[in-house]
Amino acid sequence: MPKELEKFEVIISSGKTLTITILKDTKNNEIFSVRVERSDFSEIPVGSILKGRIKRYHTSLDSYFVDVGFSREAFLQKKKGCENLKIGDTVIVQLQRKEDCLKGAKLTCAISLPGRFVVYLPHGSKVAVSSKIKEKKLVQEMKEVLKGQLKEGEGVILRSASLYAKTKEVLEELESLRNLWNSIKAKAKKVNVGVIFKEAPLFVRIVRDNWVNIKEIVVDSPKVWEVLIDYFGSSISSKVKYVKDINKHLGDLSVNQIIDKILSKYVWLKGGGFLVIEETEAMTVVDVNSGEGCGKNLEESALKTNIEAIEELARQIRLKNLGGIIIVDLINLKEKENVEELLKRAKEILSEDNVKIYGLTKLGLLELTRKREGESNTKILSEDCLTCGGKGLIKSKECVLFLIEKELEEYVSRYAKVELEVHERLYEGAVKLIEEKNWKDWVSIKKVWKEDPNYYRLLSL
Repeated sequence: MPKELEKFEVIISSGKTLTITILKDTKNNEIFSVRVERSDFSEIPVGSILKGRIKRYHTSLDSYFVDVGFSREAFLQKKKGCENLKIGDTVIVQLQRKEDCLKGAKLTCAISLPGRFVVYLPHGSKVAVSSKIKEKKLVQEMKEVLKGQLKEGEGVILRSASLYAKTKEVLEELESLRNLWNSIKAKAKKVNVGVIFKEAPLFVRIVRDNWVNIKEIVVDSPKVWEVLIDYFGSSISSKVKYVKDINKHLGDLSVNQIIDKILSKYVWLKGGGFLVIEETEAMTVVDVNSGEGCGKNLEESALKTNIEAIEELARQIRLKNLGGIIIVDLINLKEKENVEELLKRAKEILSEDNVKIYGLTKLGLLELTRKREGESNTKILSEDCLTCGGKGLIKSKECVLFLIEKELEEYVSRYAKVELEVHERLYEGAVKLIEEKNWKDWVSIKKVWKEDPNYYRLLSL
């Protein structure tokens, strides 16, 4: 028999700008994961299928650049299934990564159509199995059934939910996905370039991917209700319910408090230590800081704090939807057996979160990677500061006063009278500067309030 199912309550709060989907563990009554998406259903989600035209081939990248109707050409690596394309050829591709201000979209020729129980691979030619499935006997039985149903050139991936479904349900879904692919190919014949199949919104995909684990779905938006019913039909009607106050289903936290937790870079540990989590363009960096001693000696305290930090990191990965390279600066361990114990526990703790552990560097940094699943929640919920330009820093008073002094030196030598406007936080320092430089006869100063705390302006009179 397959293992006992985890049960989740899916809580979906949606407004005109954002939709937040929360998985709540009903056993422990705590938030398991959070995903945020923009409520602009005109956006093209990852997983959508497009028809493109090859515009150019880049030899050094061994890749094609493809016109799929976006604002810039999309990137397609030369891999199996699209290795013999020529400039001007058309190709059916799947969106792997959306374009942003820095990069164009990323495409793949390896088309996959996911359902609740299987993922259909029109160019797959084999039966693969989800890594989450451990029941070998049940898997072998289902694989034998599917092999007899696949046509030449087709493949499927068995999802863990298939072990809890009837064989009839799995085969019906396979046929449905096959028909969907046929309709996509038919539509491609009528389209020059552009979208030929639009993947479902993220909240639908989350419900689909966790189908057998869902106990109840709670929504606060009629639009979300309609989309779920349209996608899943009568099979979901008994699970989903509409409420006006979604916060009553979140336990001790409100939606607003969950957003604050996502955006906070500081996370406190029960043992008194804390994490500092910083997302950059290249990677996410996590600093582990110890609190009060929690062991018999320094080494034991370090091991316990590190393990507690990794347990909390697993929660933060799901809360913030972190992906890509993750570097964790752990508290240094000296004894080899403690290092081995730490790595063993890390693999156990992070095994269910699609995390690959590469080990510890000589500097004691734990190297991880996690497959990116869209933008992180932090990036969707925040934007660059208008004052600091996204650096997270503004110029110090000393720095701005230095710049004011250098400009004043030039102005005083050229004009008989000068007026200096400064932000109120700089006023006292500017007054003192003018007094010390003996510029009171040449420079008048005016205190103003501006959003930019570094604001100053020089005017010749």
